[in-house]
Amino acid sequence: MWKRAKSPLAVLILALSVAALISALQSGRRPSYQEVELGTEHQARLARHGDEPRERVQSCIALGRPKDTPEEDELARLTLKETVLDREAPPTVVAAAARSLGRRRDPAALAAITQRLEDPSAEPTMVKFAAIRAVGDIGDPKGFDALARQVTTENSVAADAAWAMGRLRDTDTGRIPPHVEEKLIEYLWHPAPKIRIGAIYGLETGGTEKGLAALRELAKDPFHRLSQAALEVELEDGLGRPTPDLILAPCRRAIGVIEARIGSEQ
Repeated sequence: MWKRAKSPLAVLILALSVAALISALQSGRRPSYQEVELGTEHQARLARHGDEPRERVQSCIALGRPKDTPEEDELARLTLKETVLDREAPPTVVAAAARSLGRRRDPAALAAITQRLEDPSAEPTMVKFAAIRAVGDIGDPKGFDALARQVTTENSVAADAAWAMGRLRDTDTGRIPPHVEEKLIEYLWHPAPKIRIGAIYGLETGGTEKGLAALRELAKDPFHRLSQAALEVELEDGLGRPTPDLILAPCRRAIGVIEARIGSEQ
């Protein structure tokens, strides 16, 4: 039997398609494929119960982005909060959830983040660091006490906690709360260099005229009240000599940043 001949239009379409494919191959281009974005419900399930930590991390990151509907947004927020408090979740997943909550800048998530930050059980540094960054991103002064409790000589994230304090803002004035700035100024004279440096970065981020005056005083004598033991442990260069620039350089930079900020506000 004879096969029925294809219509002239079908033949033309096929010929054009083949020609386009040949042209693309000759030009070195590859066919492009559009990545399918998973829905919020699917991302929430993966964040909670995904088989691979990397898959759960990616889902937590996706849930940190704005959603199309209030219902989806609420689901994303609740999933991230549950993940932050999940004691069985891998540290990388908890850290990703905390950072996503911070990017959302949702004050309602602050309680969950600080609860994980202050958990008395041992926490990996990456989880504490992510939680501290999230508190700073949210910027709610209610996170101050939780950050202050992290500023201890023994804590590996003490400097990060002091820096995050400088990102807290009063909801009425939009400026750093006075009691927060006072604490950072107090830290400028702390006997642990890392806390002193963290306070410098905090004031650089949010300091006012009062913080500027304190930094100018510190710049006159960056080693003031620093113990010799602290210098030997934290401020030695390769030749065994104390290096003032480790404090003086960020101090001078912070002074310049605050001066510029004050000048722009006037």
